[in-house]
Amino acid sequence: MSLAENGVKINLVTVSASIGEQREIGKKTNFECDRALRRFGIKNSGLATSLDEVSSLKEAIKKPDLLIISVATGGTEKLIHSLIDEVDALTLLYPTFANNSFASCMEVLGRRKRSNVRLILQKKEKGIERIGFYTNLIGAIKRLGGSTLGIVGGASPWLMTTTEDEVLIRKKLGVKTVKIELSEVLDSSEVFEPEAKKAYKGILDRFDEVVEPTQADVLDAVTIYLAIKRLLRRKDLDSVTIRCFDLIQTTKNTACLALSLLNDEGLVAGCEGDVDSVLTMMVLRCLSNQPSFMANLNDLNVEDNTIILTHCTVSTLLCRKRVLRSHFESKIGVAIQGELPTQKVTICRIGDELKKMTILTGKIVKNLNDPDMCRTQIEVRLDGKVTDLVSKTLGNHHVLTLGDFTEDLTEFCRLKNIEPLLL
Repeated sequence: MSLAENGVKINLVTVSASIGEQREIGKKTNFECDRALRRFGIKNSGLATSLDEVSSLKEAIKKPDLLIISVATGGTEKLIHSLIDEVDALTLLYPTFANNSFASCMEVLGRRKRSNVRLILQKKEKGIERIGFYTNLIGAIKRLGGSTLGIVGGASPWLMTTTEDEVLIRKKLGVKTVKIELSEVLDSSEVFEPEAKKAYKGILDRFDEVVEPTQADVLDAVTIYLAIKRLLRRKDLDSVTIRCFDLIQTTKNTACLALSLLNDEGLVAGCEGDVDSVLTMMVLRCLSNQPSFMANLNDLNVEDNTIILTHCTVSTLLCRKRVLRSHFESKIGVAIQGELPTQKVTICRIGDELKKMTILTGKIVKNLNDPDMCRTQIEVRLDGKVTDLVSKTLGNHHVLTLGDFTEDLTEFCRLKNIEPLLL
């Protein structure tokens, strides 16, 4: 998908003073910005040199997702201020750093520092890349806000911190939630047994090794995957979290393979009915366009500043090696033991009734194979302090993705009125 197809409505307005040659400077700046920013699918609303001209643009800039004000000269403070008042959207001030344009931006920021206004400090191509960053961010927020989360079976009984207020979730993140009985998955699973046999070999080929599961185990797990996938399609869901331990009791198998494959396909899927964790996974998917790993914080070492994250399912796309195992706690069914690359990672979690998000980075230093933990096991050396993670925790489950998305998550939090806890 190109940025122009991202569904983000972007308006460009150039402001300049009208004294002497300054209007011509404004026209030239608008032309150059239009040409440079065309890749983002902008709508160019032209040049404003007076408050009357700003007023005439009201209809042209009505309800954008992102407003870019290219500032050509000084003496434009009131024009900028008036344009910002016209929209509720994030506004980027994009100075030329000539003709006192930056001075005008600084004066406006002194008044508007707490509003949704950002100043582009980078110049030339770096400045355009920065605008691309915000375009992607707004696109991510729009995609998240148009999504639907299915909660199958409700939250697991041991969860004490996950958000249950559907109105709050919709208001804060724009995510619609749909409650679904576990029986809707169970009742349809038998229908997919013939289809599971057809899909079996192709799915098995994704894995490097099979340890405990039998062919029958894997076929049953594929059947569960197909049933959950149909549920997502039938109810038009973008994501799902499932009370998976209840499924184990009924089917003598797990949703671990299903959740792994769904995450591979871009359909965010989480465990245990933990809404906060799956919402975090959805945020990361929208920002990074890649899957994430929901995990237990299983152990830590204060001296080495490391933590161990574990779970029995992981997207195969995150892994350099993939093994089918039995489920850790029940020792039945199918689980995933994934080996992740030793590289930079981001770990985060939304919580406290969606008021806060912990954000930290580190590096995977080791993949483990401890028989007393869930099947996928990674040791991560944190950049921040392990003790800070413990003291500021928002709950057990944390979500990890490959790469550093600290800035993306921080800006997301600022725009959604969530306190980022940078550890």
